Amino acid sequence: NQKGFLIYGPYAGLPAGVYTLRLLGQLRQAGNAWVDISAEKGTIVIVRSPLQSLSAASNTLAVVSFRLSGYVDDLEVRLHVDEATDLSLDAVIVEMRSETGANESKREKTNVF
Repeated sequence: NQKGFLIYGPYAGLPAGVYTLRLLGQLRQAGNAWVDISAEKGTIVIVRSPLQSLSAASNTLAVVSFRLSGYVDDLEVRLHVDEATDLSLDAVIVEMRSETGANESKREKTNVF
């Protein structure tokens, strides 16, 4: 096992809005693993969150909400692990939440990879 970025990319263009990132897989040992969402070739970190097994039944490794204040042309999801991390990653899902009215929102699934 090596320390470093397990995944990064997809450098997708996304409009302003509120989003939820979901990482699905199995986490056998967390170590010092984290996920972040960045732009401008990783120089701007929008949000960062430790990786943890949130739900064994659903294989959810992370659920992270974030807001883009304007269009981002190179959104990147990066998963960083250390030598102690033991996991398998099944899916990276980004969902856009759009406001439909007072206190209501709907989710529009946008898979970026």
